[in-house]
Amino acid sequence: MDFPILFSTTMRDGTQGEGCTVTNLDAALAAIRAEDRHGVEYHELGFCVGNDMVRERVCEAKRLGLNGKIAVFGRTHETDVDAIIGMEVPVGVLVGKSRKADAEKVIRRGADKNLELIEVSVRKLVDAGLEVVYDAEHFFDAVHSPDSDFALLTIKAALKGGATWIVLCDTNGGMSVAKLLLGISMAQSVVSLEKLGIHCHNDRGLAVSLSEAALEAGVRHVQGVFGGFGERVGNANLITILGNLSEDHGVTAPHLDRLTETYHAVCAALNQTPDPRHPYVGRSAAYTEAGMHQSGQQRDGRNYLHMNPAKYGNRVRVGVTEQSGRANVKSKCDGLGIEVNDTLLTLLTACITDKVAMGYDFSHEATFELLARRTFGTFEDPVSSVEYEVRTSIRDDDRPPRTMADLRCVINGATKLHNADGDGPVNALDNVFRRTVKREFPNLLEVRLVDFNVSVFDVSKGTAAKVRVYCVWRDRSDKTWSTMAAHDNMVHASWLAVFDGYMYKLLRNGHH
Repeated sequence: MDFPILFSTTMRDGTQGEGCTVTNLDAALAAIRAEDRHGVEYHELGFCVGNDMVRERVCEAKRLGLNGKIAVFGRTHETDVDAIIGMEVPVGVLVGKSRKADAEKVIRRGADKNLELIEVSVRKLVDAGLEVVYDAEHFFDAVHSPDSDFALLTIKAALKGGATWIVLCDTNGGMSVAKLLLGISMAQSVVSLEKLGIHCHNDRGLAVSLSEAALEAGVRHVQGVFGGFGERVGNANLITILGNLSEDHGVTAPHLDRLTETYHAVCAALNQTPDPRHPYVGRSAAYTEAGMHQSGQQRDGRNYLHMNPAKYGNRVRVGVTEQSGRANVKSKCDGLGIEVNDTLLTLLTACITDKVAMGYDFSHEATFELLARRTFGTFEDPVSSVEYEVRTSIRDDDRPPRTMADLRCVINGATKLHNADGDGPVNALDNVFRRTVKREFPNLLEVRLVDFNVSVFDVSKGTAAKVRVYCVWRDRSDKTWSTMAAHDNMVHASWLAVFDGYMYKLLRNGHH
């Protein structure tokens, strides 16, 4: 199998997912640039009308010097066609109706007029010098219905207009592999396989399998979203497809070892928290914590991993929970370069057991390393005797709540007392901590919190349930680490996770 023609719809389909919003242009451009390095030939950057943000995104993306072509999406409608031409992009993507009922009831143009719209719209873009990708919406639903002849006529109309690609869409995500392959075979009666593309939604969890089946059948062009985001349950996930093609067919995308980095860039652009269970690139993709599995993994690295995570920019991680034995704890210490004897191992394992019972999750290696070194006496917090108070003032007028934090602590034997305000209690605590330590530890000011997540456990206790707080940090060198804490007081759990984030930076900088 040859490397496919990759068509990314991340900045169009991906933005239609629930909660997926692009609010930062720089983050969006960083994601587009990251996707481009993996051999993406087409970047679909949004819908052509009614959105200044898309126009700005397209304008700025032209300055990136991408290897792939910039594409803009629209309907087979004169307004959309003119808007695509006005954006001065090399590729126009047009979506047209494949079902006769949609032509009659949805766009209310009738079957014959729909065919004319498809041909005329495509030709107008071609005459303006654009390459045209035609998305045959609901194609598979149509071709497996009494509308099958009409569905094929729509493809003919797009080809007659000069479309370069005919993309068959499983718009509802309802196809099986067998039905998809039959639909591709039927399409070949009017269009050559080399001009066909595939666009699958994931409503049945089959979008990746369907896309790969199409590629194995000879389709060359595959559309999808890096990370699988999209309306309803999402779109075909190009990250998983790239991983599977490499593992199953030896078809390797450029810079595959940066695929995890690309996933995080896309998540940042769409304001989504990275899924730890994402295949290939998730934090848990090469994670084990059960003692038996970890023991087997140490003897043979292929025992419980189907791939080498480093190939995708990921890594093997060992966790510790109530299921973990001494071997797991020892392995994790060894991986961090922490020398441990039997006595210390017993002490640390007991401490971990107590913490796990409190709700801690030691898959976050910064939290584990701090606990281990504190337990062994090889790291002493340079900030101690911490006391804090947080106050939020709610006013009757329309002004937002005002949050203040006071912090008292000891640094190098001297007592420090500062206060600061913030947008909520966690931000106020973060601000006052940074103000307090900036003179003694100026390097902490380069640390940035890049993800903050709160989850509830012990939910049977209702509002008295404990919470877990997860933080991801990045410094100026782009090194990232994560911390977590658990407590029945959400503010205190947040403080513990934030404090450890800064302490880990000092540990890595050589403070002992």
